[in-house]
Amino acid sequence: MKINAFAFSVALLLTAHALRAQDTRSWWHNVRGIVVDEIGRPIATATVYLKDAGGHRLWMTQTDRGGRFSFGLVNTDHKYEIYAEQPSLVSQKLPVPTVQSSHDLELKLVLTNKAAQH
Repeated sequence: MKINAFAFSVALLLTAHALRAQDTRSWWHNVRGIVVDEIGRPIATATVYLKDAGGHRLWMTQTDRGGRFSFGLVNTDHKYEIYAEQPSLVSQKLPVPTVQSSHDLELKLVLTNKAAQH
């Protein structure tokens, strides 16, 4: 009897730990995307920034030849903003969606002339 109660307790503990770990991981997403110009052409070597709610730049990366970027895993339980720049060009600032799922976040940033935005 004691062995069955012990085995049940261990199984219950492992199940609770697995559920908690699964819930925690579901807030973490690979944040990636593409930077394009106004007619949809990919932009290479654009700098993409990830900022926190206080406006502090946390990470930056550059797009590859196909305009693609990736920040790797980001905890989307926090508020972030993402945007891209290149000399004389800037994209819209997008909030990183606060979602709880197992899917990656794919974002599209469109670069436009800085002067046209003012």
